[in-house]
Amino acid sequence: MPRQTEPIHEQLTLMKYSSFSFALMALTCLPATHSMGQTQVAWPSDVLNGSCELDVSDFTEVPAVTLDSTCAAYEATFMDFSLEGNCPQETWVDRHWTVVACDGVFEHVQAIRLRDTQPPYVLNEVENGGHYCVSSLDWLPLTKDNCDASMQGGLTFHDTVFQCQGVFSFQIGLNIADDCGNVLDTTYVVYMHDETPPVFSSVPESATVECGEPANLEAAAFDDCGGLTYELTEGSTFPFCSGSRLTRTFTLTDACDAITTANQVIEFVDTTAPVIQMPVDAVVSCTEEWILEPVVVTDACAEVTVVETLDTLDVECGLQLIRHVLAHDECGNVAEATQILTQLDEVAPVFTFVPADVTLDCAAQSPEIVMAQAEDNCGQAVVMVAESVEPGDCPAEYVVVRTFVATDDCGNVSEAEQRISFADTTPPSVGLTTSAQGDTLMVACGESIPSPELIVSDDCSTWTTASTFSAQPGSCNGENTQTVTYTVTDACGNAASVSRLLIVTDAEAPEVVSAPQDVVVSCSDAFPEDAPVFNEVCSTANVVFDQTETAGSCPGESTWLQSWTATDACGNSASVMREVTMVDTTSPVVVSALDAVILEYVSGQPMGDAALPLPDLDVEDNCDGSPSWSSEDVLSAQTSATEVWIRQYQAQDGCGNVTSASQQFTVYVRVEGCMDSYASNYNPEANEEDGSCTYCAATNVPDGTAPDPIVIGTGMTNEHMHVATDTCNGLSLSLGAWERYVGSLVPESDDLTRYRIETGYSEAPEGAEVAKWNYLLSVNLGESTFQDVDVTFGIDFDPAEEIDLSDPSASFTVYGSLVEALAMIDAQNGTNFALGGFFQDTQPPPFGFWAELTGLAGVTFDPNANGVYHLGVYAVSPGGGVLASSVISVEAYTSGCTDVVACNFNPAANEEDGSCLYTDECGDCGGASYAACTDDLACNFDPNAGCDDGSCLYFDACGNCGGTAFAGCTDPAACNFDADAGCDDGSCIPVPTFYDCAGDCSVDVDGDGICDDVDNCVGGYDQCGVCNGDGTLCEGCTDPMACNYETLESGVWETNFGLSNNPEVKTLVVQGENGGYQFEGALLDFSIVQLEGNAVELSMSFAGVMTVGDLAVDALVSALILLPNGLANLPESADFVVTAGNAQWTLTATVAGDMGMGLSGVVSAFSLGALDDGSCLYNDALNVCGGSCEADVDEDGVCDDVDPCVGGYDQCGVCNGDNSLCSGCTDEMACNFETVSEANWHTNFGLASTPNSALLFVNGISGDYAFEGELTNLEAVHGNGDTLTVTLTFEGVLAANGGAANATVGATLVLANGLGSLPETATFNLTAGGAAWLVTATLDEFGDDALSGTVDGFGLAYLDDDSCIYPDMYMNCDGEFVPSSVCGEGTEFDAATGTCIPSGGCQPSEEACGPNTVWNEELGVCLPEFLSAACYFDTDYNGTVGTGDLLNLLSAFGQVCSPEE
Repeated sequence: MPRQTEPIHEQLTLMKYSSFSFALMALTCLPATHSMGQTQVAWPSDVLNGSCELDVSDFTEVPAVTLDSTCAAYEATFMDFSLEGNCPQETWVDRHWTVVACDGVFEHVQAIRLRDTQPPYVLNEVENGGHYCVSSLDWLPLTKDNCDASMQGGLTFHDTVFQCQGVFSFQIGLNIADDCGNVLDTTYVVYMHDETPPVFSSVPESATVECGEPANLEAAAFDDCGGLTYELTEGSTFPFCSGSRLTRTFTLTDACDAITTANQVIEFVDTTAPVIQMPVDAVVSCTEEWILEPVVVTDACAEVTVVETLDTLDVECGLQLIRHVLAHDECGNVAEATQILTQLDEVAPVFTFVPADVTLDCAAQSPEIVMAQAEDNCGQAVVMVAESVEPGDCPAEYVVVRTFVATDDCGNVSEAEQRISFADTTPPSVGLTTSAQGDTLMVACGESIPSPELIVSDDCSTWTTASTFSAQPGSCNGENTQTVTYTVTDACGNAASVSRLLIVTDAEAPEVVSAPQDVVVSCSDAFPEDAPVFNEVCSTANVVFDQTETAGSCPGESTWLQSWTATDACGNSASVMREVTMVDTTSPVVVSALDAVILEYVSGQPMGDAALPLPDLDVEDNCDGSPSWSSEDVLSAQTSATEVWIRQYQAQDGCGNVTSASQQFTVYVRVEGCMDSYASNYNPEANEEDGSCTYCAATNVPDGTAPDPIVIGTGMTNEHMHVATDTCNGLSLSLGAWERYVGSLVPESDDLTRYRIETGYSEAPEGAEVAKWNYLLSVNLGESTFQDVDVTFGIDFDPAEEIDLSDPSASFTVYGSLVEALAMIDAQNGTNFALGGFFQDTQPPPFGFWAELTGLAGVTFDPNANGVYHLGVYAVSPGGGVLASSVISVEAYTSGCTDVVACNFNPAANEEDGSCLYTDECGDCGGASYAACTDDLACNFDPNAGCDDGSCLYFDACGNCGGTAFAGCTDPAACNFDADAGCDDGSCIPVPTFYDCAGDCSVDVDGDGICDDVDNCVGGYDQCGVCNGDGTLCEGCTDPMACNYETLESGVWETNFGLSNNPEVKTLVVQGENGGYQFEGALLDFSIVQLEGNAVELSMSFAGVMTVGDLAVDALVSALILLPNGLANLPESADFVVTAGNAQWTLTATVAGDMGMGLSGVVSAFSLGALDDGSCLYNDALNVCGGSCEADVDEDGVCDDVDPCVGGYDQCGVCNGDNSLCSGCTDEMACNFETVSEANWHTNFGLASTPNSALLFVNGISGDYAFEGELTNLEAVHGNGDTLTVTLTFEGVLAANGGAANATVGATLVLANGLGSLPETATFNLTAGGAAWLVTATLDEFGDDALSGTVDGFGLAYLDDDSCIYPDMYMNCDGEFVPSSVCGEGTEFDAATGTCIPSGGCQPSEEACGPNTVWNEELGVCLPEFLSAACYFDTDYNGTVGTGDLLNLLSAFGQVCSPEE
């Protein structure tokens, strides 16, 4: 049962003075009726389900009382007793009624139950699915309960989804319960819009459209997530002929009333001329008629006016019809067209017969002309013929061309040819004068080879003769066996040949042309490099050089024995030896500059020779790389201040050659003493301060008038001032204190430097608040100035009077140069210390001044502050000695009450004067009253209090006597919590989850309008959708052709659902086979679309997380799988599209699995980069990834743009050459052995100058070759005596035979007597590719600035190409027959007789005998040298009977011969 409590309402008394009469029946109808006697009471009804929003006081129903006629009044009272309800918000009361009437007392209990049955409700109207602006709080549901101010529960926010640009949604869950268990449980979905204007994803572009053409009238596109209002308005104007302007305005308004507009303007214009479809021009034959086909004119926009004209024109051999059409539309666009119809005879005559071509022998005669025949379609044809000769492929061949020309009346021409060819296919006839097919010649190398006599004939042309040979090497390089073939070729290339055999032998050693002599050279001279010169006729001689050194008596001397041995290819050799003696007779050279040195004194400098710098000498020797040296210091002169030292050096090389040198040092020595001129012991000659300075003791007196009377300012003297005087230097300093408007202060008797004065302001006559005292300063420097003596001044205020004045710079708060202070004052005031409270003494040179402490003292001055002012002035010499100092102290004190409890306590007083007064409780000094509350309305009113002390207390809003509490929200977690509230009034508003009471997000670091505790990314997303990412997940090279194109590995995929498998969460998992990537997501949507036939299309999309390496990102995977045969068969593959941020990958995947239970498959490798970042690299021509080589045609691994040869080098070192630069006939005995001309050579450097690029130039005099190269190596080696060997190497380019090749020239020059004498010649070794030449050169100049000389001609052919041509016995190198070659000296060949006859009328003699014949003086004829029985007619004993034998026989004709025994 409910528990009764104390009554909570006072008694209610009802007095009724009138009488009532009720029928008994009526009384029995009352809810509760008591009767006693005649009094009837109808009681108020019970309230069992009242609302908690009501108050008990709202129930005012009273008992209805019917009195007895004898009663005139009644009294009704009630007492309310509070009961405990189901919850704090319910009010349960039992109201006890008592009615007292004259005839009795009536009682009744009325039950009042005010219950809470309503859940909390939402105050504001929040639309479920509504769109709101982030800047408003209309979207935030605010809740209230009808009875409960402190509800439990709150708001939750979840399922945040980014819908589109600027729009996201989330769910707001409300679960709020009051204390009575009534629950508000509801959910809202709201869409939030940011305050940036909405964006069109695309707007149709403005355009100018030709009338009649379709225009793009598409709508503007935008991402519509709801809450957007789209509006399109259109309007047209007509500013153009036959055209219009359409303006389309697109407007987009979002929930924040942010508006975006865009316009599309389409202008329909007519700028196109009419189109004329004109028939094409035509040419008809002279036998055809013109046909005028119709002309078609069209225009897309307007009416067209057409004008057509026809004209005729006579032309050569025909007639033309000119047809012209002009068309223009309403906008003035004009088109023209012309058709030309021509009637002509353009057909040339046709040949009906042409003679046939023939080929004849070159000796045949040309046949007679046979005329061709022709016809013409419109007239007669006349045929003419012309004959010309065309040269053939060779001089003996030609073609006779007969050209037939047929011409009609209109000049149409036809041509035809007959070609008569004359050919030469017969070779010349060739033979030797004797049968030389088996001829064999034995020839020593270097001997001339007799030329053979050829017999040649040809029917049609001249011929040329060439010889070739095939050589078989002999036992050595100088010997060989050659087969010489002589070939005769006519002008048409027909050839015939004959051959003979040559055997060449070599038994001769190389010839020593010149040999070097023994020499003696200095070790500093160039080592001789001259070498012997060998001449080898038959082959190349290999010269071997060797030298040995024998050491001399000292390092610079030695003896060299040199030897050269030249050996030819057949082992024949010759040797040369010589001795080079090297000596050293040159003394070392002192390189150091030994100038005289003056050493000024430096503080701390040592005495004597210790003050000198350490010896140092740089010595060079021509032969000894490290000559020795020694030194000795000698004192040569001395004064009181200086010393003169001589340092003597001696240098010696390893061979005992000696050099001497000396150097002088003047040293200023140290003089110690006092260097301060103001000191009593000042030493003017001292240069080293020794700290011995002493100064006069300054005198100190309390009155400056006697030693230094000064009047300061306007009548103030330096009386009672502390004066310090330096009598030695004639200067004094004075300091004192002065009371304003009164005069000088007198120092205390026991301390003449201390003054005392009471604090406060001076009693100024004009009433201004000015300092009560100031300080006085007087300075007298005598003959000195402020530039000579540093006068410093310091001031300090010290309440504790603890200051050490022995170190003034550290003692004073303000301390510095008095000169600077005066200069600053002077600069501020613009006068000579006359303003700002400073007054200069009228008696120069000493001066004095006084200063306002509040103005220029440098220390903040408080006239009421107690403490001690310390002032000091110091005169300091340049050496730091204090010459005089004056220091005073001024104590400022305050008298008064020093008791802090006294009402007249003076906190500034530091001297008690007995004036302290005390305040009673009522605030009266010396009073005895007490203070209390004097307000009779207060709960603590005291009627005996003498005065009110403000302690009155009153009942506060919470019923506390003396309290100050007020009612408010006392819940610290509520938005409207009031920490000062004494009791709760039920007004608390709870704080929304994730937001503050103002509706703002509690934590939003990135400022994106999303609270960080629900923000998926605190920061920003990169292109790949990675929160705060750097793009590495999706950015890279996307070109598969690039060499840095990367792919992620293949993988597998599967779903956990199928057509008959329907889990609650449907997922897709894609995972790389090596774990390099993974996607796991939940199904967003799934659809099956029936296509045409049995085809079915499966569409799926999944939202989840993709992980690549250690990066993870929200991603969307969509797949479109086409099943051509329905669900019964899976396709082989499908494409998955993965989207993350702005990146997108397309994955090719196989499809497998059970359609009912789930799908799976394999994912092929795919590109790592989805967004191209421009980093793609490609293999260049050298297959280098990212390389810059564009081509390597020859595939040699060198890029063509830096490859010195794109291709290959021939044996001569020529790029892509054919060996022509260095190939040819290499046999000096051959007719066609060629040598290049003599050349000049020079350098651009010499022994004394070497430019940055040292060059060698070689130029053939005839311009047939040239070399230019840069010096790459230069060595000079000293040999025995003065011998100097200089080795030079040049690398450059050799140009010859129309080609060029990289080449190297090496030269070794041996100078037997050093640079004083040059060798006549030197050998240059020239190499190019695999070719090498030894070139003999002269040395004309070997000077400081240049080297030069000449180069002998040499055979440029290094590689033999089998082209050598040799003369035979009777043929010269020009292929000419030279019969005179068989005649001896003094004879000549007689063509008439075919014999040798004396030339010039000379007499027969032995000079007339030919080869292998001897002169017979007795007979006067030439006889055969011998006759052979085996071959009687082989007179020259060469194994055959030939022309030589015939000539021998003729020379011995008539001689009687006998067989040889």
